[in-house]
Amino acid sequence: PISNAWDADAEKVEITIPEDPKASAAEIIVKDFGEGMTFNELNDFYLNIGYERREVRGERTKSGRLVMGRKGIGKLAGFGIAENIILRSVKDGHVIQFNLNYPELKSKTELQDFEFEPDVDEKTDEDNGVTVILKNLSLERKINIDNFRKSLARRFEIGRAHV
Repeated sequence: PISNAWDADAEKVEITIPEDPKASAAEIIVKDFGEGMTFNELNDFYLNIGYERREVRGERTKSGRLVMGRKGIGKLAGFGIAENIILRSVKDGHVIQFNLNYPELKSKTELQDFEFEPDVDEKTDEDNGVTVILKNLSLERKINIDNFRKSLARRFEIGRAHV
């Protein structure tokens, strides 16, 4: 989600990490304040596994950043630590929200023509951006915040990550 925020020209990303990832209500939240996506953009770009952003939209974002996303599969990484991924996108006064459930998706015999139906599709006064919530975590130990900060700083070449 953080690379996607970079590619959406987000100037700010908020990351919430639980104290105890084994707690029943524990969740990881990544909220960006980028451009957000419409229903069609979510389906065509974000939910399209293997989407080659560079081929369609170029090597740079609208503000000139070099695109970080690679093969369109990073969005699946959340399923490595969570059973549910809630994807909430706000763009131009409209919110779309999907709940992606790994066991449900895994049970599908054919995903090629599968279309995601939003759980929320309505007007809003929220700011543009995308929020990704990882729920039903499968982490066995706490996330080391200092190591996480250093990793983000290296990845995004910044002096200090505000996490």
